[in-house]
Amino acid sequence: ALHAGDHLVLNGALRAPIDAWPFRDRCFDHVVLNHVLDFTPVVAVVVSEALRVLKPERELWIAGIGPMSWQRWR
Repeated sequence: ALHAGDHLVLNGALRAPIDAWPFRDRCFDHVVLNHVLDFTPVVAVVVSEALRVLKPERELWIAGIGPMSWQRWR
């Protein structure tokens, strides 16, 4: 569940359709995909949704560890 933290920050885990996040376009300063791409068969769709909800000139952070992470989606 997502919850509001200090300084208008949302913290938590999002459970939503992989291709239809429940947020409007360009509403976030940062998106962190922490081990998300390790477990999805459609990396391009997830990255596309992340880029859709990011404000212009903001940051997308991707983290992954293990044999199924960086090499798989390079």
